[in-house]
Amino acid sequence: MAEGVDGGAIEGGSPGVGADTSLISTPAPDTTGAENGSLLDWRGGFDPEIRSNPTLAKYANANEAAKALIHLSQLQGRSIQIPQGEASPEEWARVWEKLGRPKAPGDYQVKPPDLPEGVTWDTEMQAQFLETAHALGLNQSQAQALMDFEGRRVTQAMKLMEGRQAQAQVDAKRALAQEFGAAAPRKLEEARLLFTQLVAGRFGGEYGMRAAEKLNNSELGSDPDVVASFSALFSMLDEGQFVESAWGGVQTSPDVLESRKNELLARQFDAKTSPADKQTIQSELQGIYRQLAVVREAQERRTAGAGRR
Repeated sequence: MAEGVDGGAIEGGSPGVGADTSLISTPAPDTTGAENGSLLDWRGGFDPEIRSNPTLAKYANANEAAKALIHLSQLQGRSIQIPQGEASPEEWARVWEKLGRPKAPGDYQVKPPDLPEGVTWDTEMQAQFLETAHALGLNQSQAQALMDFEGRRVTQAMKLMEGRQAQAQVDAKRALAQEFGAAAPRKLEEARLLFTQLVAGRFGGEYGMRAAEKLNNSELGSDPDVVASFSALFSMLDEGQFVESAWGGVQTSPDVLESRKNELLARQFDAKTSPADKQTIQSELQGIYRQLAVVREAQERRTAGAGRR
């Protein structure tokens, strides 16, 4: 027998209209969005802080997100992580090597740059440069590019120097012409002749050779005062006021020629003089004889010129 209850359930029967069905029904799916853990969203099973991350919102489903993760993993294998803060040399070394730096300075495969004729590439300086390049993390192409730049710099510097020297010669010739007029070409040639004696070491020996090299590598070699001085010295030499001596360097007066000649003749016939010394004496005597001839010729020219005046 059944007992009816208003709006209630009938024992052994089916629910009545308006009955509380919460114990026998399934809750409706939550479709309010991923932030509420919707079962319709592929992120629904994630923890709330992960589910709400905006990065995941870019992907329509788990498959796309997985593909992106795999791609990112592949990129990380090829990527370069820049050390932060006060990184150790070892950390930076790993970065430089990924960027192409050789293992050691001696492993750079570089070639010397093209240089102007007469200029030699300094291999010791190259070794120092490669040490620095390695410490800075430069790769092969960067090191070669800097060496090529140095070659261009040296070439440009040589061209500028040659241009200055050419202009200095033009200025010197102009100044000589203003100072000496028609005699300027002769004085320039005389200066050159004396300069060749310095280069050969005939005046001053090694000191003269070094002085000549310094003059040649500077603008002083074209200075009008230097050219005029060399010309005057050459004239003194031509008149016999200088004579080269194998024993005493350079004699500075024509008066010593005869005295020196007599001294050498006495030593040449001295029994104590060795054969090697006699040969040296003979060579110097020949030079004195030539110089005496120059002196006589110069004296004759001066005498003839005085007569014409």
